[in-house]
Amino acid sequence: MAGREPKAARDVRVLSADWVVPVEGPPIRDGAIAIEDGVIVAVAAATEIGEGERYRDAVILPGFVNAHSHLEYAVYGGFGDGLSFGPWIARHVERKARIDLEDMKAIARFGAEAFDVVFTDLAMPRVSGWQVARAIKEMAPAVPVFLVTGFGVELSAEERRAHGVDAVLVKPLKIQEILDTVALIAPRRVQPT
Repeated sequence: MAGREPKAARDVRVLSADWVVPVEGPPIRDGAIAIEDGVIVAVAAATEIGEGERYRDAVILPGFVNAHSHLEYAVYGGFGDGLSFGPWIARHVERKARIDLEDMKAIARFGAEAFDVVFTDLAMPRVSGWQVARAIKEMAPAVPVFLVTGFGVELSAEERRAHGVDAVLVKPLKIQEILDTVALIAPRRVQPT
């Protein structure tokens, strides 16, 4: 039996099911878990620790197994590295509070796909191209970000870096200008097809 023996004098709750799948070890057919003071103290066959409350046609996964993911976090590589979990998640919660659902969807799409470059318009509803550029650079510093504008913005290389922008393209765009800029800024990231 895994874990320590439950004490008979204590308040021990036993749950059993057709299967118990422990964090370590093989699945247990007709398995059970014993819980004492909110702690799993035993994982074994129901014949060893009793049936207790039986859950038929069920599987018990003892222990805390966080088996979900956040696509919007997939692009945060390097963001908050070195922080313990509490400060790390606090930083992400604070960041998420500043963006709306559409922004979250865009970030999730960015995290779900590998992008070679990002083009963003300067003037958009609810968010500016500057915000998008900074967010992309925080999440994926190596991805080149191109700001597209009709306002004729001129920035020094230092100002562009501060805003997370690799190049500014002025509308109307010509396809050759786009190709030349991408080839100049991101020659190692973009492979010809």
